[in-house]
Amino acid sequence: HVWTPVYPVQRRSEMIPLMLRVLFFRASLHSFFGRTYPFFLRVGAGAFARVVAEAAEAELSGRAVLIHCSAGKDRTGLAAAFLLHLVNADEEAIVHDYALSNRAFPQLLAHVAGSRSSLRRRFGVDDRQLASLLVADPAWLTAAMDGIRKSYGSIERYLVDAGGLDPEVPARLRKAYAEFVADGPPAPAPETRVIPFSY
Repeated sequence: HVWTPVYPVQRRSEMIPLMLRVLFFRASLHSFFGRTYPFFLRVGAGAFARVVAEAAEAELSGRAVLIHCSAGKDRTGLAAAFLLHLVNADEEAIVHDYALSNRAFPQLLAHVAGSRSSLRRRFGVDDRQLASLLVADPAWLTAAMDGIRKSYGSIERYLVDAGGLDPEVPARLRKAYAEFVADGPPAPAPETRVIPFSY
């Protein structure tokens, strides 16, 4: 079990400008949440790099990996996208995989039902707008990855340069994935590596 916070407590104040935009300028919550992705990337590079490193280690030792956060779509979605990118998955397939989280939308909406009235009072928005927070919008992921490429040249360079990932890890991960494709999946492993993100 590896606890990997994308943004530590001391960085949470950096979310305030985005929250003020919602409160005072009535920006949509959907738009607000889309803007959190650059924030995650800016303060969470080390966490994303660690997830990639842990996942690579597990893959190379034949163990399974479970990555999760609160909703399992944003921080987890970015981490999964990075892993898929590093093993040369097609970009369209990566975005499609990310969007599969929307299949769990009804369950996620039910999960936050208890806090909906509080959120409505705090932000002055209706259920439809609140529900927009719970989707996995492919445009958010696409914009995030485009932003990384603009700033770092590639996803791999972002993880190495900003996150401190060992430059040899991506190559080892690609090699393991290539062997997996060629030889078929290994026998199920009894141990599972759990890598939770946290607020």
